[in-house]
Amino acid sequence: MIQRIQSVYLLIAAVASFLIFAFPLGEIMVQGAEFQFDVFGLEKITSETTETVFNTYLLVALSAIAGLISLADIFLFKNRKLQVKVAQGNMILNTLLLVGIFYFTDQATKTDGNSAMMHYQVGIVMPIIALIFLILANRSINKDEELVRSADRLR
Repeated sequence: MIQRIQSVYLLIAAVASFLIFAFPLGEIMVQGAEFQFDVFGLEKITSETTETVFNTYLLVALSAIAGLISLADIFLFKNRKLQVKVAQGNMILNTLLLVGIFYFTDQATKTDGNSAMMHYQVGIVMPIIALIFLILANRSINKDEELVRSADRLR
């Protein structure tokens, strides 16, 4: 049944995975220069233009794939065992996304001897929200599976 609570959880996880594109991950200040770090890369912000310092296509791909898998997982409601496995794989993917974000953040703040200050922003919590809702969805799917097994034993 598609109207189960795990479908809502998976939908929220998908929305959180896609919202990472809308919000910056952080702001980096290096000796008066301001850089904005988002899923697409690191951009130097000046008063007249923005200049891309480096791109992070891996983060874009991981986030898009995680959102699409969450959406596709909603429609696997007839095969709960497969739905659990896909949700677990998506949890691993979101964990890799978080590791990638912190890796690229670390790379962005490394300068040649200069001190860089990183200020995290809203976008950094989106993969964490997606991961939390994937865990909740997985628990709900397992509860449904246990309910079906107990009903089968009564027959």
